[in-house]
Amino acid sequence: MHSHTSQNRRVLLLLAAVSLVGFGHVPAGFGQEAAQRADAQVERMSVASGHHELALLYVKKGDYDAAVTEARKILQLRFPQEHEHLVVQSLSIIADKLGESRRFDLGQALLDDTFRSAELVTNRVKTLLAKARLYKQAGDDTRAIESYRRAVDLGGTAVRGTAR
Repeated sequence: MHSHTSQNRRVLLLLAAVSLVGFGHVPAGFGQEAAQRADAQVERMSVASGHHELALLYVKKGDYDAAVTEARKILQLRFPQEHEHLVVQSLSIIADKLGESRRFDLGQALLDDTFRSAELVTNRVKTLLAKARLYKQAGDDTRAIESYRRAVDLGGTAVRGTAR
């Protein structure tokens, strides 16, 4: 439980750190258009953080469908690749919480959506590892092994430079 809390805090801190770009003074050489993009990114991060917290609160209250609906709104924000890892981490935390509530089906469905939306191989690997952990927690060792194997194979492909 403690690791989930610290992991959750870490995601929120990362979201906040990225958000700081839009506050304070605009650095020299940082054009108006770039500043507007940064402001839009800050807004998107703030919205994502709100959806993340709502999803966790819905899980806590036992409203699992509402939790998944909020989590999927994070995916709909369509973050650029440089922030994709934050989305994967956020949704993995929510899926873990669904697993703790024995709603493995909803957690797996959320991770399936996450996998499909991830563009970077490293984020696909992280999503497969989260799926494997969830299967393991559910007692489905066969599917856990399959997911771990897929993650290892996909990660190995990336290391050899044949995948994006």
